[in-house]
Amino acid sequence: MSLSDEFGKGYTQEQIDKFGNRMLDKYGLAACRAAEKIETQVKESSAKTYKPQIRQLINRVGKEVPEPGEAAEFIKSSEKQLDTKRMMFSAVKAYYLAVNRQGYADKIDTEYSLENPKASTMDENTLSATVLERIGTEILPETGKTMRQVGDDRVYIISLEHKALFYTIYATGYGANKLCMRDNNDDCVEVSDLDTQENTIKVPITDGDSGDTTHDTKRVGEDCMNVITKYLEQQSISEGPVFNFTSRTALNRLAEVEDAYKSMGYEFENVDKLTPTALANS
Repeated sequence: MSLSDEFGKGYTQEQIDKFGNRMLDKYGLAACRAAEKIETQVKESSAKTYKPQIRQLINRVGKEVPEPGEAAEFIKSSEKQLDTKRMMFSAVKAYYLAVNRQGYADKIDTEYSLENPKASTMDENTLSATVLERIGTEILPETGKTMRQVGDDRVYIISLEHKALFYTIYATGYGANKLCMRDNNDDCVEVSDLDTQENTIKVPITDGDSGDTTHDTKRVGEDCMNVITKYLEQQSISEGPVFNFTSRTALNRLAEVEDAYKSMGYEFENVDKLTPTALANS
């Protein structure tokens, strides 16, 4: 029986109590039941965010276990913000693990990932490998501070703080508004979110509707983690926010890097929209 055959069927009172008539009529019993399986893989707060994505995916594709390519196509073609699409990929991976499809989970995490250059759609705001190398070697300092003359009367002081912020944005694919606080009540990346052994960073993702916060764990390169570690040591930061300033200040830091880059005769726009897919431009 296909999933669509379940629509319009009479549901038991137990099923109605558990899922609700509206949910059952919209997605079908099979999709609702399948989405529940994700609870075995993630915390309750994450499951609450992930389950609607799985119900919608299964309903749209028409399979209880969609192929990774089908799931990826559904997500990428949806009219969602990039952060939401990343969350949807995390939901699908957790679902595959819940139904014992490790191979599918591996594929959705690598072959079909948004961060995979071969699977991602490039746009004009991504950073080319040439630009990244120039900024990393010619603009950003290894330690301490470096000064760059801009024109005849402006001097920018580019610090290790700039480098740590720049590398973290590039490596995680998340913008300043996710890594830094917009105000004192916002979630942000904290020292406790760093795993220097596994080279991972947990980025807080807050659901706009429920206000619940989940974390997307991103594996970064050793170079990035080394830069962050040097920066924390230099600033004597051992707890709390990694970047103890607002997202607005972070964007100003990135603009300073861009201006310093341009002062050397190069051109690049929109540094604040860096993504890990940039290497595909090389």
